[in-house]
Amino acid sequence: MEISIAIALTVSITEIIKRMFGISSVYAPFISMAVGIGLLYLGSDTYFIKDLILTGIIVGLSASGAYSTGDKIVKTYKRK
Repeated sequence: MEISIAIALTVSITEIIKRMFGISSVYAPFISMAVGIGLLYLGSDTYFIKDLILTGIIVGLSASGAYSTGDKIVKTYKRK
């Protein structure tokens, strides 16, 4: 699976999980990491678990940071 697609899907799925279950944003990075690992596991053709877990963590944290940055930018420009 392409990393950019995995990051976009991770952002979306994490937000859906947070809203469905009413989970605090404090736990979003942990949810993102789990979703990233899961997506890469499902969309991968390799069985190197160590690589999948490490890349899944990177995807999850990237997705979490991308969402946080985008949210701050939108809030900054809404105030003006």
